[in-house]
Amino acid sequence: MPEKKENSNALRVMPNSYESERAVLACMLLDNDICTEFLTKITEDDFYTVAHRKIYQAINELSREGGAPVDVIGVMSRLNRKGELDSVGGATALESLIDSVPSTANSEYYLSLLKRDSMLRTIIRRSNAIIDRAYSDDNVDSVRAFAEAQFFDLGAGTQEGELQHVSGPMAQLIRRLNDIYLHKENSGGLRSGFPNLDALLNGFLPGQIIIVAARPGLGKTAFALNVIGNILKKDPSSVIAMFNLEMSVSELAQRILVNLSGLSMQTLVKGQETSGDWDKIWGVSSMLTPSGLYLDDTVNLSHEDVLHRCRALKKKMGRLDLVVVDYLQLMVNKNGKKNASRQQDVSDISRGMKVIAKELGVPVILLSQMSRDLEKREETDKQKGNATTEPKLSDLRESGAIEQDADVVMFIHRPNNSVDEPIKNVTLIVEKHRNGPTGKLYFRFIGEKMLFQPTNNPGSSFSTPKKPTDGADGTQDNSYDDFAYDESDIPPEDDNLPPDE
Repeated sequence: MPEKKENSNALRVMPNSYESERAVLACMLLDNDICTEFLTKITEDDFYTVAHRKIYQAINELSREGGAPVDVIGVMSRLNRKGELDSVGGATALESLIDSVPSTANSEYYLSLLKRDSMLRTIIRRSNAIIDRAYSDDNVDSVRAFAEAQFFDLGAGTQEGELQHVSGPMAQLIRRLNDIYLHKENSGGLRSGFPNLDALLNGFLPGQIIIVAARPGLGKTAFALNVIGNILKKDPSSVIAMFNLEMSVSELAQRILVNLSGLSMQTLVKGQETSGDWDKIWGVSSMLTPSGLYLDDTVNLSHEDVLHRCRALKKKMGRLDLVVVDYLQLMVNKNGKKNASRQQDVSDISRGMKVIAKELGVPVILLSQMSRDLEKREETDKQKGNATTEPKLSDLRESGAIEQDADVVMFIHRPNNSVDEPIKNVTLIVEKHRNGPTGKLYFRFIGEKMLFQPTNNPGSSFSTPKKPTDGADGTQDNSYDDFAYDESDIPPEDDNLPPDE
């Protein structure tokens, strides 16, 4: 029987440098500019010695309040008032702290030693947490996701779960608002390439969940591919991950080619290309080959799988601009309870996708099916001779947490159109917009070309958006019946298409 080895980690002391901690604190007390700079770079957890943590806390408190001076006398007074002066060694210890460095010239070097040891302690703690998780959890996907999460944000700033003083996020917000003010033309999020939609949403923002829902056959996949194509035409270096649980990557590539080339699907499948058509095909191929578009057709995909692959892609490419999943209800919940309802599984998946959007700092477009309740209401309305029923949030299939987690919910709706029509007038109903107005946008959908074209013609013309008004309850009503935009922004319609009926 092999001899049992003693755990060599049991008696090890976490990496730390008593001298560098003292030197950093001394520099902060000797130079107010260094103190202000270092307070943005370190936290009390960067100090291993308890006494040094308490001194740092006193410095931080004095700096935030702005009244008392941030020097050895001010810190001494603050610690004495908190009853902690003796626990740090008394006045003598603070005075000797100042004498521990000859000057502040090497402050950055002392800081680098402090941060080095702090990072090593973090790595050790997180590694131990991964080991504990691996022993206690037999779900390999769960353990893998946990392990990746532990190290994904190392060096990214604030540690997971850490409380932040409001001044930090507020300063970041002011800087962002100032940048928007100075560069209005580039403000907002990732542009969809549809002028009417971008005017309403101001782009897709990092961390947002955007739901695009429709009944089968209304073109929700084509809509998502149009958005991807528009983004790549503007910036081919954009990094986009698209997960499709229904189609193969070959089918997706064909649809993307149709959309970007302007050729019809029938032209491709029947081999009716002209020499000019082949120029378009090779042009699309030349654009996509160096692009950052990645496709995944894995079935039984979970939100942990999406997170794992998107983390790897972001690390490889150095950026990630958009994630698209087609579609939500086909995803699986690998960590769900055995007897859980499908609605609960979809809710867990929706919540997991929201976490992914926030962690990766990227907008996530989730395509979604709708429940059959809409069909039942439409049938009832037809019998009563009423107008076509429009979808609402509760029509999301297994809605549960979907409408709660989503920042934007859009429905592709086709009123009074036959399925067989080559060109369809469709309405994009923005039913929920957490950060702005809702509204109705109008498009022509050319199915043969997988193409959505914005139009000001929903059967008539766009109406002018209503100004925000105060509702009866005193709150501001930001919803629009219709959302207008500059007609000059609308791309020209294809003259070779049959007339729009």
